[in-house]
Amino acid sequence: MLARALSVGGTAYCAALVAAEALSALGVRPWWLAIAHDVLAPILFAPVAALGLLALALRMRALGAAVAAAALAFALAFQAALVPPSPTAPTAPARQLRVATYNQLIANTQIDTMLATIRRQDADLVAIQELSHDLAAAIQRDMAGEYPYQWLVPSYNADGLGLISRYPLDRQEQASAYRGLRAVIHVDGALITVVNVHPHIPFAASGIRRPSDVLRALASYGTSPRQGEIEALVAMASQVPGPMIVLGDFNTSDRDPLYAQLAAVFHDSYRQSSWGFGATFPSPQSDMLPFPIVRIDYIWLRGPLAAIASQVDCDSGGSDHCLYVADVALP
Repeated sequence: MLARALSVGGTAYCAALVAAEALSALGVRPWWLAIAHDVLAPILFAPVAALGLLALALRMRALGAAVAAAALAFALAFQAALVPPSPTAPTAPARQLRVATYNQLIANTQIDTMLATIRRQDADLVAIQELSHDLAAAIQRDMAGEYPYQWLVPSYNADGLGLISRYPLDRQEQASAYRGLRAVIHVDGALITVVNVHPHIPFAASGIRRPSDVLRALASYGTSPRQGEIEALVAMASQVPGPMIVLGDFNTSDRDPLYAQLAAVFHDSYRQSSWGFGATFPSPQSDMLPFPIVRIDYIWLRGPLAAIASQVDCDSGGSDHCLYVADVALP
């Protein structure tokens, strides 16, 4: 009796996963399915392995067939993460630029720890989101020698942004349309546009004060206003010539339809240089989960720039985001 219940339940679970992938591919995206598809899919697929072992051990043919279908759906859904990239640049280019993106978490008060976290990356250019006044003051005071070129726009809410650089940095634009800072970095004669962005979170509802508010927040999941911000970013990129690096916390998973809009214009440095899921949120230091489950922090490249290495660092100085760092080969 128990074996039959396990077989029926496991088969139904696998069928639900396959159906979710099919519906998402067809553009059917109610809020609960969008969250499951865009954010939770790696976790939701994890039990399939255990169900496969159960089907083999108890010789359950129906469950075995369902597991095979779910495994195929997983392979198709995550093929980009499962296949190592082909080399796109020489292993030892003449010039490299190490860039990093770091959402500090506006409520994070571990100033010295955050400074040490930034220093540990040894990056030439660092983009910071949710930049607080306290961290901005500490960077100006303690890191001016390491990063003499700074554009810091702190805030008392999550709107703060900053760029710090070892190379000269010309300020170009602070734009609310794509919620970012745009500058030009001078690297040994090469001029590269760099953009630090932080589109809004995908939940319109906020102010969670009681359990019923959680469901209201989840039900507000959607692409707006991120849709408009990412469209504005793409429009800006079409008007600014030359090589470009766009980095930041996009609040957008690589399973979200908005990812495809970005990938049509830029190269994903992580997919270009690494493989695996590359999840950056939530950081284990946030105490939300023991490991990150979704990739929402990116470094995008355009033009004759190529990522030759990248890494996710979850020793994040008290932030709820892991840092993402990429080594970029310059033209």
